[in-house]
Amino acid sequence: MKRLFTLIVTFCYVAAFAVSPYINKVYEFVPAPGQFINTMPAYTEGDTEASMLEKVNTALVGRAPASLICLGAFGGYVTVGFDHSIVNVEGQKDFLVYGNAFAGNAEPGVIMVMQDENGNGLPDDTWYEIAGSEYGNKSTVLNYEITYYKPSAEDDAATIAIDEYIRWTDNLGGEGFIPKNTYHKQSYYPQWITDESYTLRGTLLPKNAFYDEGSEMWKLPAFAYGYADNQKNDDENAKIDISWAVKADGTPANLSHIDFIRIHNGENQVCGLLGETSTEVSGAEDLHPEASAVEEAEAVSFVLNPFSDEIVLVATHPCSAAVYDLCGKCRLNATLTEGTNRIPASDLGKGTYILRTDNKSYKIIKL
Repeated sequence: MKRLFTLIVTFCYVAAFAVSPYINKVYEFVPAPGQFINTMPAYTEGDTEASMLEKVNTALVGRAPASLICLGAFGGYVTVGFDHSIVNVEGQKDFLVYGNAFAGNAEPGVIMVMQDENGNGLPDDTWYEIAGSEYGNKSTVLNYEITYYKPSAEDDAATIAIDEYIRWTDNLGGEGFIPKNTYHKQSYYPQWITDESYTLRGTLLPKNAFYDEGSEMWKLPAFAYGYADNQKNDDENAKIDISWAVKADGTPANLSHIDFIRIHNGENQVCGLLGETSTEVSGAEDLHPEASAVEEAEAVSFVLNPFSDEIVLVATHPCSAAVYDLCGKCRLNATLTEGTNRIPASDLGKGTYILRTDNKSYKIIKL
């Protein structure tokens, strides 16, 4: 997935390439049951997990905002990646997840981020949570689990509402139902999931919905910041700073960049005729892709990558370079001269590192 600067180069520069600021690939789509499931995207008889994933790729890849997909009730999620690493630019917001929130109608999704630590181009490393405004709220529940049970029978006519439709239980001893309404008549259980039940996990946010007696309407106000489908897309508080990422113990993750984003619905609530709260996603965008693009006449014209016992750099002019591990700790410093430079790296363990020079960042991998 990533553009590694692997080289056989005869000139003292590398041609510039542009990176796309938008989603390059959707890796996972596992929605919870809900009134828009099997319609956003649409399920067709015979669809499988793979074919539904293709439909989500068609909906989200290459532009933003794009077509809406629905994550269903609590825990439903989608995992996406880019054709480059999104750099954590100091003092700036770094990316935006698009939804369809508007005033009084926020359906917040929790955002997780990951670095491609093993360099295999797959989201199989460590997830870090973006600590939004409710992360420290005493009503927020970390490590929440909910299990949904396939309904024993569907009402094909679907002419009446079904209050006790899709049953759920959680790891706190709670239980309840996703109701069915007369406005959405299809099955609410993902039809390509053949298991009789399945379990979803993640951070459960405080309930944001309330019934306003004056207007006789349900209202879902937005949280302050840090979530998907929460603030309006053009609101500054919809933007996300990678610096907000935290480890499982709540301490700062200090990530220099990210490669993957996962969004899961953070609410488990039903709002009368509005039904269950369900996060929608319509794309994601790197807010400063130029920070990841390689340009002509940079300080480092190319990097021999992957590397083993030494890092080989060709510099266009004298400059400094530093190598950081994925926790943000500086592991090597070097002063480069014009031409070929060989930096001893035998003390570095195998894995992925970030090379920084002249305000540019490169992912390098030691084998």
